[in-house]
Amino acid sequence: MSVVIIGAGHAGVEVASALRILGDESDIVLVDAGSHLPYERPPLSKAYLKGEAGLGSHPLRSPSFYEEKNIECRFGSTARRVDRNTKRVMLDDGEVIEYDKLVLATGGRPRALPIKGAELAGVHHLVTSDDAASLRSGLRSASDVVIVGGGYIGLEVAAAARSMGKNVTVVEVQERLLSRVASGPLAQAVLATHCANGVEFRLHRAVVEILGNDRAEGIVLDDGSQIAAELVVVGIGSVPETDLASLSGVACGNGIIVDSNCRSSDPDIFAIGDVACRQAGEGTQSLRLESVQNAVFQARTVAGVIAGAPPRSAEVPWFWSDQYDMHIKIAGLAEPDDDLVIRPYPDNQVAVSVLHLRDGRLTCIETLNATKDFIQGKKLISSRVHIDPVLSEDSRAKLTACQLEKEAIA
Repeated sequence: MSVVIIGAGHAGVEVASALRILGDESDIVLVDAGSHLPYERPPLSKAYLKGEAGLGSHPLRSPSFYEEKNIECRFGSTARRVDRNTKRVMLDDGEVIEYDKLVLATGGRPRALPIKGAELAGVHHLVTSDDAASLRSGLRSASDVVIVGGGYIGLEVAAAARSMGKNVTVVEVQERLLSRVASGPLAQAVLATHCANGVEFRLHRAVVEILGNDRAEGIVLDDGSQIAAELVVVGIGSVPETDLASLSGVACGNGIIVDSNCRSSDPDIFAIGDVACRQAGEGTQSLRLESVQNAVFQARTVAGVIAGAPPRSAEVPWFWSDQYDMHIKIAGLAEPDDDLVIRPYPDNQVAVSVLHLRDGRLTCIETLNATKDFIQGKKLISSRVHIDPVLSEDSRAKLTACQLEKEAIA
């Protein structure tokens, strides 16, 4: 059997690795447009930007891994078309690769800022190692930096830039930071830490123009105000790379639509990682989860299906972000109507946990410098237990001691 994997990020490499771990002897071909050895993405917005790590210091696997595991690599090649009838993938150099099973791990591309000046030199996105190298080079000479977008990537870049002594302003169109991905209490704690580190914010404001002739020199906001900027980083989300799938007739929506096993509308084509739109848990809507942990879980799920291994148990989704001395970890999926329980820590600690309760059950936990809460909360989410909302407010109490007995629930 031949397995072709398009995309050599965390998800694509993990599929190939997991197949070999499961003893699968299929022919594996790994295709990726990038010419670099597959690498970890999280350090790009953190250690690498600050000069604490080099581009080659975080490979996903050693250079010898692919040869040792008999994984054929087509790095520097772009898949242009999939013919589902003949089960062939056409590459940009004219090569044709046949498959029995096809795995699409194509990820996403940065969402563009549709304004005048967005094409100027000095305007950056951050997705690939080449993006990171260009951004790091620009940060060395820039004094004034504007980040467009108050999500995790933008805030990680802001923290890195401030650690380098740059003047940093973050512009966010919503009324608060992290509006799509975190609760208000957590976002407020993150905002306070960034402000304490000297970052300026323009919330509920939109960038309408980037000023400059050949290079960025500043931005104009929707209230008419201007901010000087020699370097602008656009971090307003990503768009799933569905072109290869949609052109071949595979069902797509907000990503490639897949079932719980990451199988698309074509039974021989799977989609994983940032491009996959999948139901994350029982009773939840289908959505895309952009995290390394999700990519790895989905990759192992697909490898198990292809290799005929027993089904994997559902995993609680989780995510992390480091900014300054803040270690943010989130487990589970939040909903707007969740009941929130705040576990504040003593005033001399920058730490807090936010519990999300739904019908009394813990369904999501957000932690800032509260790793023990995260570990215990993730287990409680998996166990679908009910939590005492009063006892759990006390950060001195272990979360595992806040479970309600069945009699108390009744």
